[in-house]
Amino acid sequence: MIIMSYQIKTTDEFEEQFKKLTRKNKALAEMFAKAILKLKENPMLVSL
Repeated sequence: MIIMSYQIKTTDEFEEQFKKLTRKNKALAEMFAKAILKLKENPMLVSL
């Protein structure tokens, strides 16, 4: 069985916007972190 490792890359613009959105909304940051983990585990995932 071959296990592939995936990496999530973001742009500088994304990082700026993400910081603005999550500065006052820590729950959103946590939800996003969980979604990224799910995508890393299974990139073919359609529904998060």
